Amino acid sequence: MDEITVGDRPLLSKVFYVETGTNATATLRNGDTVVVPGTLTDPTTVTLVVYKPDGSSNTYTYAGATVLKYATGVFDKSDYTADQAGDYIAIWTGTGAAVDTDVIRFTAFATTDNLYCSPEAVKSRFGITDTVDDHEINRAVRAASRRVESYTGWERFWRDPAVTTRTFSADTARSCRVPVGISTALGLVVKTDEDGDGTFERTLTIDTDFVLRPSNALARNPAWPYTEIWLADNYNFPVLANGRDGVQVTSRFGWPAIVDDIAEASLILSHRLFKRKETSSGVVGFDGLGATVRLSRTDPDVAELLSPYRVFGIA
Repeated sequence: MDEITVGDRPLLSKVFYVETGTNATATLRNGDTVVVPGTLTDPTTVTLVVYKPDGSSNTYTYAGATVLKYATGVFDKSDYTADQAGDYIAIWTGTGAAVDTDVIRFTAFATTDNLYCSPEAVKSRFGITDTVDDHEINRAVRAASRRVESYTGWERFWRDPAVTTRTFSADTARSCRVPVGISTALGLVVKTDEDGDGTFERTLTIDTDFVLRPSNALARNPAWPYTEIWLADNYNFPVLANGRDGVQVTSRFGWPAIVDDIAEASLILSHRLFKRKETSSGVVGFDGLGATVRLSRTDPDVAELLSPYRVFGIA
């Protein structure tokens, strides 16, 4: 059986994580597939090629001491570093005294993915105590988080860990929408490109040159982001005709925090997507009269939880 571990911890579902700033280390073992029938045998040459999610690859060999022998006929790469999130393919090839090819597929998930609920929360909610389905649960949570965004029309419900810079086109001489949202006024810098040359030479002062709207966004329960910049009476936004964005905003974009409704909807949707492996045809059972019961197109609870956050044309 192919073996993939992180440190000493086996992951039967072949899932491990790419940590922030520290890449995961996997043990890729060819199991007992490189054999002469009936007897484990060392091949003359042993090669391991690992294909990364971006299509690039690394090659390791026993002759080059980058692959080690675990036992007769069994070889491993005990320190393979997964530096990308996504699907990997590892191909073992033995030639000479024992000829065989062994293919291992595994997935690395980035712990920095912005999720609205965790795989652990899904398992806790629905009483899943083993690790057999970790791969499917991870995929379901990630798909559910992205579906929440597309359904509501928001780019995201998380906020940047640090300030970043984006550019926007003013809607009018007085207002500029920021569809992704401004999560806080702390660290906020707004600049304009006065002559359309791509240089943002004028810096505006909050509450003097501009105000953020909705004015009570952070006081709402839950707190919402600011989505518009409105100018005071003494200035106009440059509305450029040359295709350039005239407004530069430096901010921690996004929502102030992930709200409870979003997290709950993500939990329900994650479990729904996970259970689809058992209802691939959409049939969930039969009613008392024997009529087919099918999954509804949209979960009513998910729709109700997300309805206050749906926007059209903002994202």
